[in-house]
Amino acid sequence: MISLDAKLVILVALMALAACCRAGWAKSGRTLQTEEQLAGLRADAQTPARIAGLRAACDYLLKMSDDELWDFVPPPDLPRCLNVRFGVGCPVHGAEIFKVGGHYPWKLDPAQPFKVTCPVGGETYPTNDFAAYYKAGRKEKLDTRQPYVDDGYGWVNEKGERFWFVGYYVFWQRWRKEVLPGISNLARLYLLTGDK
Repeated sequence: MISLDAKLVILVALMALAACCRAGWAKSGRTLQTEEQLAGLRADAQTPARIAGLRAACDYLLKMSDDELWDFVPPPDLPRCLNVRFGVGCPVHGAEIFKVGGHYPWKLDPAQPFKVTCPVGGETYPTNDFAAYYKAGRKEKLDTRQPYVDDGYGWVNEKGERFWFVGYYVFWQRWRKEVLPGISNLARLYLLTGDK
């Protein structure tokens, strides 16, 4: 059995070794494609159509300033949620929402950031303007006991059930439909054009 002191000595030695070797392991050039493969991709007759498609797919990102892009990516402390409320559904229509819209029923619209719309009655949640609250830095305390007010950590009804309106939007719209595909499309566009 190795003593705690011996384990600490080994750990410190490994950390020192890793620090010394770090510079030698740093990436110094292209590793996924060779220059020949990249030249072949760029010379392909289909490339202009691919480039046009990629530009169209990430046009919303290309129009953003660096600051807008930075603010577009939700911070790590803003929850992401798979559903607004598992098993309960909509605060007004309950589980009826799943019969109409399936397992992930809420309607999302990038023109209405951080809002979800019920496919049964068409109500939009949360009732507060979370986009403005988010842009202002989320510093003030919101009264989430007011009907359908979400500060990013959900709205709680009188039964103590938490509804994650903003978290659902953040996961499904912002991350799954905008940020992650946007990163992939921008990377492909750069690969084909070299345009930073």
